[in-house]
Order: sequence, then C-alpha cells, then structure tokens
Amino acid sequence: MNYEKLIAEIVTRVIEKLEALEREKAPCAPSSHVSERERETPRAEVRLEKRVITEKDIVEARRGGASAVRIAERAIMTDLAKEYAHAHNIAVKRG
Repeated sequence: MNYEKLIAEIVTRVIEKLEALEREKAPCAPSSHVSERERETPRAEVRLEKRVITEKDIVEARRGGASAVRIAERAIMTDLAKEYAHAHNIAVKRG
C-alpha cells in the first residue's frame, strides 16, 4: 500500500470539502476571504481569513496588488500556495 498517495488523496479531499463549505457560507461572494475593498485597492499586504490557504488565494491576492499576505497563526497553507508565493516573491506572515 502506498501511504504517500493515500495521504495526498485524503488531504486533497479534505481541502475540497473545506473550500465547498466556505463557498456555501457566502454563495454570492466569489472570494469571501478577501474583502471587496482589498480587491479593488492595491495594497502591500492582504489578510486572508481562511483556515486553509490555497494557491488560488495567493493568486487572487497577487492580482489585487499584494506583495505580502497575512494568515492566521494556525492556518494551513497548501504546498502549491507556498510554492506560488515563493516563486512570485509574496511574503507570508502569520498572526
């Protein structure tokens, strides 16, 4: 049994479920974790109010002009999100 594949599959499914739950909470807001004001006004730092931070979140923050994102101390950041942030020089701050 390949445990690494199994773990990767479980993590992927959990993240998909969490993202689906977040979409259900705010069906009319396409990206509820970034406020409308933050999306419209380019800022050096954007605060992401999510438990799981995905690559999509970092891409959206970068499109909004962010050069840094602040996430909760206990937020989980996917590997793709970390890689994207590193590749595009986006600082990740916790707290």
